[in-house]
Amino acid sequence: MYKRQAQRERYLPRMASGEWLGALSLRQTQSTASPPTITARPAPERPGGWILHGRADLVALGPQAHHFLVIAEHDDTTRTAFVIDRDTPRLHVHSTDQAAMPTCPWATLQLDDCLVLPDAVLGTVRGAATETEPLLATLDWIFTSAPWLGIMRALTHDALAAAGTRTLFGTPLAHGQSTRFALADIATRGELAAGLLHHAAAQFDADGRPSRRDAAAARLFTVTAARAVTQDAARLIGPAAADGDHLVERAHRDALFFASTGGGTDVLHPVIAASLLGSGRP
Repeated sequence: MYKRQAQRERYLPRMASGEWLGALSLRQTQSTASPPTITARPAPERPGGWILHGRADLVALGPQAHHFLVIAEHDDTTRTAFVIDRDTPRLHVHSTDQAAMPTCPWATLQLDDCLVLPDAVLGTVRGAATETEPLLATLDWIFTSAPWLGIMRALTHDALAAAGTRTLFGTPLAHGQSTRFALADIATRGELAAGLLHHAAAQFDADGRPSRRDAAAARLFTVTAARAVTQDAARLIGPAAADGDHLVERAHRDALFFASTGGGTDVLHPVIAASLLGSGRP
């Protein structure tokens, strides 16, 4: 209990103020969906300490982060969560460039037998599978989906503007029934995604136990909506801007990346189905 309180007092006020940023690998938010890349073994010279070794990529905010949340696997396949400061010896942060979502700073973490002390353990030793990872998955599904609400609304605005100005065979696009159907679908998908995400996010303020089913359903629908809205908007807007950086072009590229993170449908569908069938926590 004392350790948890000390961690809260050290990290939370500075994170809330924006003084410190935390980071983690998007490949570590879905537990067993991705193979383990970081291992933990006891540190013989420091009772209660651990030696961490391995590599993690797709670390969002990595180049700017003060500390990192890392999930490491033990020899018996159980896992422990650690909070590791950037200045930890033998921890190396390498900035990387991603083809998708270039506005987010990305990094790769390399841990070369890093020694971490007992106070770096988040939760209990070997308890990540039940304590940290379910919450990480839910946070990932909800809050990395949220920016797509703004993107879909911006695409809706651009599609409406294009429908009012572009012509096809001398007739404004807005006069065509297919255009009107597409605009209705674009607006409806965006608003439905917003409703699902707001409902799932509000559960964090209720009793502290957000629903994995609702979070997975919101993510699954938002992924589908983002791809459909991007495709319909691209058809209405037409060729991308000459500078090659039109919103619809970037959204199309980033939507493919977005759909592949969070475990993808291979993870989301089973979570929803297990809850409906009563074989998993809602």
